[in-house]
Amino acid sequence: MCPYADYKIGHEKWAGQFGNAPVLLTSITSLEITLIALTLLPLVPSMTIPFTLYGVFQWLVISVSIAVVIQIGFQMILRRHYRKVYSNFDLEQILSKVNGRMGFSSEFELWEYSSDKPVLLPVSTPLYRALVISRPAEEDLLASPEMAETILADHLKDIQNGYTFSAGLPIFIFVLVSSVLVQWTGLSLGQAVSIAWALFFVLVIVIGWTVLVGKDNLRNMVLEVYGVHPDMARCVVFRGSQPNEAEMRDILKKPIDPLSKDVFRMKAYLSFFAALFFSLLAGIVLNSWVSTLNPPGYPIIFEGMFFLPIGVSVFVFLVLFGSAVRVRYEYVDSNSDL
Repeated sequence: MCPYADYKIGHEKWAGQFGNAPVLLTSITSLEITLIALTLLPLVPSMTIPFTLYGVFQWLVISVSIAVVIQIGFQMILRRHYRKVYSNFDLEQILSKVNGRMGFSSEFELWEYSSDKPVLLPVSTPLYRALVISRPAEEDLLASPEMAETILADHLKDIQNGYTFSAGLPIFIFVLVSSVLVQWTGLSLGQAVSIAWALFFVLVIVIGWTVLVGKDNLRNMVLEVYGVHPDMARCVVFRGSQPNEAEMRDILKKPIDPLSKDVFRMKAYLSFFAALFFSLLAGIVLNSWVSTLNPPGYPIIFEGMFFLPIGVSVFVFLVLFGSAVRVRYEYVDSNSDL
């Protein structure tokens, strides 16, 4: 076993200054590649597409195809660079136990990553699913097979959950943002502003429905099955010691979603309607001011000002609602059986 005294929880799967894993294999990199591609789009001659049902469909096909090609090309490069398949009988036995106990079914590969520090990174994309592991991490896991099951179960859970963030979100953002750069013929400024407001109310309806219906409680499946919190197991395996007092306080924090079905959500209702009221008020005031402006020498800037009220309304709504009702609260459960 090769424990690290300076190990921090999550270092084996985080990247950059916060961890040991390769930055390019993390999920956030796919989103960054999409944003880089979007910054280069203004350099490409703009497309002119008629604002018709067929034209919108045509643009969706084109933009989705471009986004998919970017993602697949990037993932093929990563696969070629990092894919170093290997096998370890003892480790595969533990993984088999985890799959059986947790009911996981998705297949994945073991990729070896050269590092003198523990690296254990779950990777899930449309092209491959892999568990990237370094030799030090392998040695630590095999030295504590029971605790290793808990850690591996937590990582395999991430592989099972698919690749919505690593692939789906970047594609959606590319299609949404790039549509603004298209020259739509037959689309008046008034129609464009109306569409923008319609999208705002779609966002409001989606959030309002979530507030009304409520969400299912967040569950820690690994903790339920193994009776040990994965972060506690990480300290034992990768550092060779129990969590310290500060780490235990963080581990013992249990998330309470204020939008949960089992939580009284009056604060959520009040927060939603208050945020909606002030966001619409800000939009109306700004819209009255914009309507009094005289066209400057730059038509693009003048037309862009008509979208300012929508942007401010979205910002105000999300900030107020998010501040009043955070995604999750936390409390310390001193009687936890972790």
